[in-house]
Amino acid sequence: AQLAAETDNLNSLINGIEKDMLKLKKRYEAAVEERNYTGIQLIDRNDELCILYEKSNMQQAVLKKGELAIREREEEIRMQELRLVDVIDSALETFRDRLQREGVEVLRDIALWASELLDPHMGGEGVKPYQPAGMWKALSHPASNTKNYKADTGRMVYRRSLYVYWKRTSPHPMMTLFDAPNRETSCVKRSRTNTPLQSLGLLNETQRVEMARMFAERLLKERATDDQRLDLLFTLLACREPNAAERDACNRLLDSMRKRYAEAGNDADALLNTGEVPRDKTLNATDHAAWTQLAATALASDLALMLF
Repeated sequence: AQLAAETDNLNSLINGIEKDMLKLKKRYEAAVEERNYTGIQLIDRNDELCILYEKSNMQQAVLKKGELAIREREEEIRMQELRLVDVIDSALETFRDRLQREGVEVLRDIALWASELLDPHMGGEGVKPYQPAGMWKALSHPASNTKNYKADTGRMVYRRSLYVYWKRTSPHPMMTLFDAPNRETSCVKRSRTNTPLQSLGLLNETQRVEMARMFAERLLKERATDDQRLDLLFTLLACREPNAAERDACNRLLDSMRKRYAEAGNDADALLNTGEVPRDKTLNATDHAAWTQLAATALASDLALMLF
């Protein structure tokens, strides 16, 4: 009986161990299956990583190629900009060659013609227009018979510049100022200089102011409105009407000058009494003075100075 009981206990123990072995086997099989599944996933992830690495390499290659292309384009743009600068410089040089200031004789004759002061008389002796006093005396020998300069009067003053008297040691200052040849040697091509003194001469020399005054008088008499006068001014000097920017600038200058001379009548009178030709006192002094300043400005600008 005791042996049978021990046998039963051993059988129970063996059965329990077998059950535990079955459980362990199942757990082992589950672990193996999970390991295999994880291995497969790891292989898949590794493949994906390889693909991503290849894509990254391809993208880096594309970026590098793009950077090289950008540098090439930037270099092309830089070269094109340099070529453009060369083309612009060449065009400006060509334009400058074509855009030349008129000779001093032409500048004076244009202003005389526009102001209707030009005397068309042909031939005859030289004329002596206005010039600062004492110039001949300062540069002449004490015994010289031409040390005293006496300006002509009447219509003689307004003859063409071809007839302006030329003293070798002291030419007319406006002729010298604007690079007229000295007439002692042949001149194939005149020099062209640009100096502040030229601007001062154009705006302040007695005959220039007188021509501007008479030009303004012509505009006031021949046209009724400011726009019509501006059209006539530009037509006479440039054979065209003013553009919008030029018209606006002229109108602003006129407004400024009218305000100035409305408050300074003596300045207007002094301006309008410049030169030998008497002013037309029937014209409004403020308007006349304002238009004189505008005419002087136009006669001293590229509009009247440059040959296009």
